Amino acid sequence: MKLCCFIYPLLFLFLIPTSHGQGWQWVNPLPQGNTLYDIHIFDANSAIVVGDAGTAMRTSDGGENWDIQHNVSGVFGELWGVDFNSATGVAVGRGGVIIRTTDGGNTWQKQVSVTYLDLYDVVLIDSMLGFAIGGHTGEGGIMLRTDDGGLSWISLEVPDDVAEFRKITFVNKNFGVAVGFDNFTYKTVDGGETWTHHIFLSDPNKSPLDVVFFDENLGIAVGKNGGIVRTEDGGDTWTQPERITSIDIHSVSFLDSLTVLAVSGGRTILSSDAGKTWGNETTLYNQGTFRAIRFANSTKGYIVGSSGLIFTTNNSGQNWTRYSNGITEDLRDVCFPDSEFGVAVGTDGTIIKTTDGGNSWLTLDGGGKNRFQAVSFIDRQTGATVGDNGAIIDVDGVILWTKSGGQVWLNIQSPTPEGLDDIYLFNDSTAVIIGNNNIYKTWNTGNSWMLTFEGISVHPEKVNFWNADTGMAVGGNGPTILTTTDGGVTWVKRETDVIWDLNDVIYRDYNSAVAVGNRGTILLTDDSGIFWRSVEPSFERGLTSVRFLNHLIGITVGSQGAMFKTIDGGETWVRQASAVGDFLTGAAITGKNSAVVVGVVGTILKTSQLHTVSVEYGSPPEGTLSLDFVLEQNYPNPFNPSTTISYEVQNKARFNLTVYDVRGRQVRELVDGFHAPGSYRTQWNGRDDIGWPAPTGVYFVRMSSNAQMQVIKLLYIN
Repeated sequence: MKLCCFIYPLLFLFLIPTSHGQGWQWVNPLPQGNTLYDIHIFDANSAIVVGDAGTAMRTSDGGENWDIQHNVSGVFGELWGVDFNSATGVAVGRGGVIIRTTDGGNTWQKQVSVTYLDLYDVVLIDSMLGFAIGGHTGEGGIMLRTDDGGLSWISLEVPDDVAEFRKITFVNKNFGVAVGFDNFTYKTVDGGETWTHHIFLSDPNKSPLDVVFFDENLGIAVGKNGGIVRTEDGGDTWTQPERITSIDIHSVSFLDSLTVLAVSGGRTILSSDAGKTWGNETTLYNQGTFRAIRFANSTKGYIVGSSGLIFTTNNSGQNWTRYSNGITEDLRDVCFPDSEFGVAVGTDGTIIKTTDGGNSWLTLDGGGKNRFQAVSFIDRQTGATVGDNGAIIDVDGVILWTKSGGQVWLNIQSPTPEGLDDIYLFNDSTAVIIGNNNIYKTWNTGNSWMLTFEGISVHPEKVNFWNADTGMAVGGNGPTILTTTDGGVTWVKRETDVIWDLNDVIYRDYNSAVAVGNRGTILLTDDSGIFWRSVEPSFERGLTSVRFLNHLIGITVGSQGAMFKTIDGGETWVRQASAVGDFLTGAAITGKNSAVVVGVVGTILKTSQLHTVSVEYGSPPEGTLSLDFVLEQNYPNPFNPSTTISYEVQNKARFNLTVYDVRGRQVRELVDGFHAPGSYRTQWNGRDDIGWPAPTGVYFVRMSSNAQMQVIKLLYIN
């Protein structure tokens, strides 16, 4: 086993269901690190912002402190727009998501959406009337209308040549303008009863991303590649000021009739003549991108953006205070040799360590621009990290070795001029590394290296060992699976039916291991890696890291904040509310009930509730994550010749119901299509997709919709 990810003895524990969003806490950046996309300001002290991973944050003290919710109403993706009328608010996002609150944002409920297209913005005109807009490239724009305060929505007819909408604003209850790709405006002067369509800019590379109006005449739109246009006749005609930047301008806000501030990259750009000319650029942050700027009045303003950036001003933007902090370099791996001491590594020479179980971290000297990919420690003193020198050309492998807990690092000569992907440390002098598709081993702290495997047709990238002799390496081009029984001196290639690259592997015990990879690939072996079978977590993107607490409980993480948990040794996986929307790259088990996960832009998460579960087989336990559906246990079970599977749909969406065998291979697709809310049932007659009888055995039925999934186990007796 890999010493920094040790497996604890299995304990018989009562699995307590957790309420949605609990369990994982942000450690870095603080207060959280998801990208924030939109702001609604109630007054100078109160505002709500929304962002990735279903994030909703509220302040009541001008931005100094924030109440934070993640994955609200079961939303795992982005929330792009938010608006309020009094205490009633609506937020919209990816895949047509609509959530609603009636208590000022303390609680949210998912509403029935009439579209699967992305929704980018929403506006509430009064307590009843509102509009949501969005669309998708190639499918055009969409505009939704509500006449009951966001409880229900209808889709309005828009011209076929209208591309996706991006922003909508109303100056009063009658006058509103929406803008979108292909440089169009969509204007109403009668509260949305009728709309007129105009093209206002001929350059398609400057499509608008935001629009604001000071009154019914004066308005400004900003967008891609530095695009700025202004109007003085309510949007009938537009003029283009002199170009000031080629970088996307994401947002703009009036302070008064003359003063306007826009944000581009990590800068503010000022106009003092209502947008006719622009200048006075101020760089506030050079490692992120601002997504929205809004002012409560002529002096109090907010900026939010990537990596959870939050800035506020009390003097019209002359000075800004940052209320988000922490490192923002990408983290690639994390290792804990015991429950308190851990090390994480990443880009720009980032090496950080903790001595309190991950609650706080100290930055160590990692050597400038080095890009570290992996770290391995055997105890609090001895460890090593590998990567490359961060160069675009003339890339060299980098190996740093410490015997002082990271206070002093020895620069070891790499056996390959290319970057290194992984390292496994056996003791203070023996290690195996992978780089340039080759595997090397040293017995003398890197003074010399033996080439033990040369990757020609296979590409190993990650390595792990159960003991000093037994190990595995996985990677791409096929995928790659290698096993060794002599400590990595010789390797044997193993075969599998899957085609996607593998990114990590971990032992559950001497014979059993789990590997994860691209397109949601999860492979299991019970014979030390000779044969592999696949299972699926209903996830179409990459899984990067997998760790097990014991031979039953494990987690895997990956892109889009994906986090799945198993309590049956990897046979089935349930998605967890990770509170993250960006790429997770590494995980470490830190204690008998705790773990740490790292990711891009400095993401560090910590949990002390690893034994708890969010969703089990069958119906979700009371108090768990609210799903859009409930999958009931089949009846009869065991069965022959057929069994009935019942399920209930809460919200209109597309659902899939598929039978898999124990190797994760599809046997029969039972349901695939859109469902209205209601109760449904289907039958499986024990036959596969082409009509052949399935053999006697255990099968799994998986019901999925968007990022949600439930699984039940069936026993078929032929």
